[in-house]
Amino acid sequence: MNKRQENVFIDAEGKEMVLGKFGTSTQPEFDACLAALPELIKAARQGCSEAGNTANDILWALANEGFTPKGTDKNFNAIRTFGN
Repeated sequence: MNKRQENVFIDAEGKEMVLGKFGTSTQPEFDACLAALPELIKAARQGCSEAGNTANDILWALANEGFTPKGTDKNFNAIRTFGN
């Protein structure tokens, strides 16, 4: 049984995208969500509020996953490793 938590998003074309919750995302998931942003933003500018909300959710998730320290090294410097 997979206990990995996931964020599920729908891109501008209706395709389901998955991004693991904090600390469980993978590089391919991260890249796929990042690639979907331009079309979601374009749809939001054309009046689709759902696309805008999805883009906002993805941006927050990507920012949290990409820049939150995962710990410290022996000199107490922040380690910024990527998900799994």
